[in-house]
Amino acid sequence: MDNSLFSDGMTKKFAGTVSVQIENYLKKFLDKAAHRFYEMRVILRASEDTTFTSLASKTPAGTVVDLRVAETANISDVINKQTNLCIADIFESFIDFMNDLLTILIVQNEGGIIVSRPLNGEAEIQDYVNEYMERKMKDVVKDRRYDVPKKISVLTPDYEVSNFLNALNSVRISVRHYDGIAKDDITLEYSFLDLLVGQSTIQSLPIMVDAGENIGIRLSTKTIMFRKDEKLSFNEQEVQSILFTLQSISGPSLARTVQKVISK
Repeated sequence: MDNSLFSDGMTKKFAGTVSVQIENYLKKFLDKAAHRFYEMRVILRASEDTTFTSLASKTPAGTVVDLRVAETANISDVINKQTNLCIADIFESFIDFMNDLLTILIVQNEGGIIVSRPLNGEAEIQDYVNEYMERKMKDVVKDRRYDVPKKISVLTPDYEVSNFLNALNSVRISVRHYDGIAKDDITLEYSFLDLLVGQSTIQSLPIMVDAGENIGIRLSTKTIMFRKDEKLSFNEQEVQSILFTLQSISGPSLARTVQKVISK
């Protein structure tokens, strides 16, 4: 008797349960990332006030950001440090999301979740799945075979998504371990939305629009390059665009990949 929840004959109800799980994982990342970006903006606004002396803010990871700005401080250095830290924190939240997705694939490859007791009803199935996946995810985090580049290669066949995520990982490593100095050459291509009037890009707001003009949106890309040993530098708009790329392109792309696998 096959008592695996991931057997070839998996019910549509359970397939739906796993799909909900994936959606919840993505939402968890989106909530953490948006909160961290908001924290960065609060810190940046405070740092622009030269009379500001101290601010403490707890990040989603539980660490405390303690920013002290003196009258003579180099504000650009303070801003640059905070944008770098924000990108690193957001991508580490994305790594957590990848760990969740990778756990689903590993369980699938192992033949599924073995049910050790009777499960009655959808709620009980969901609780059992949550507990089992949480235990397996901890194993994935500890598994040295799955470094970040390996996780990316397993979770996405998309060349552009893979390049973007690997570049962000290089940024993260440079921020965490090299004091914000690029450990290697880094080429980071991110996406953002352009507002258009006709065929012209809106450079700033507010703007006058003539009657009869069309206002549109276009998905555009921009590339930032850092040479090895160069100091990393991002502005607030670039951090927002990187977050947009993770939220709207990379995250959903990885989720679709895993959903296709479990639906076969």
